Amino acid sequence: MRRKLISMLHLSMICSMIYAQTDPTMNDYSERAGLENDFNNFFKSQSLHQGYNGGTLPSFSAKEETVGNRFLFDRWVHGKVINFSDSVLNKPELLLNYDKINQSLLLFQDNKFVIEVYPEQIKGFVLSDGNKTCSFEHLPQVAKQGFVQALIKNDKYSLYKRVRTRFIKADYASNGISESGSNFDEYRDESTYFIVFNSGKEFRRIEPRKKSIRDALPFESKKIDMYFFYNSPELIDESFMIGLVNSLNK
Repeated sequence: MRRKLISMLHLSMICSMIYAQTDPTMNDYSERAGLENDFNNFFKSQSLHQGYNGGTLPSFSAKEETVGNRFLFDRWVHGKVINFSDSVLNKPELLLNYDKINQSLLLFQDNKFVIEVYPEQIKGFVLSDGNKTCSFEHLPQVAKQGFVQALIKNDKYSLYKRVRTRFIKADYASNGISESGSNFDEYRDESTYFIVFNSGKEFRRIEPRKKSIRDALPFESKKIDMYFFYNSPELIDESFMIGLVNSLNK
């Protein structure tokens, strides 16, 4: 009974929050109701977890000897959530973070409860800590599971990144003669990049290598070669790929 009562209380709170935050430019009641219904369904879904991680709030700060973090930010941040009808949930009291291991969005309301939202439940979301802003989308045609981060959005070429994080436990060993393994736990990010084009109908997976990029876009090989020639990268990293795709969009 207590569990049901808490669920009903949380449902009432989130419905009130969504209704109050509906964009004033959206006068159509059905759009407001659609957004409210979407979040109502989260509470009925088996994939929604009240009391994240077994009834405790997540801690975003890894222990001192741990490298990396399973969460995108080391604290709750502000942002907005977009549903599949492009209605927006955006309220100052609503705090968010992204769990890179579970590939899920965490919503924290009124310092009381956490909602864990999975890709199939929303279209996307934006998170910002005031210094860094990250935009994520659910694009099943690109990545069947999880969200992808939009690095460039353009009608011609868009660049997306998918980050998957693995927890690697310390495995240090020594026999007195030789040593092996690591003496610290680590959250290791593994990034995969995609170029999306033809109005979102086509995409190519690319690696931060010239050959991979040329093979993905053979019809842009001259522009790609020219960009490499004038920039002469020592390292093809994410910033370089962003600059390259921006140049292709000109």
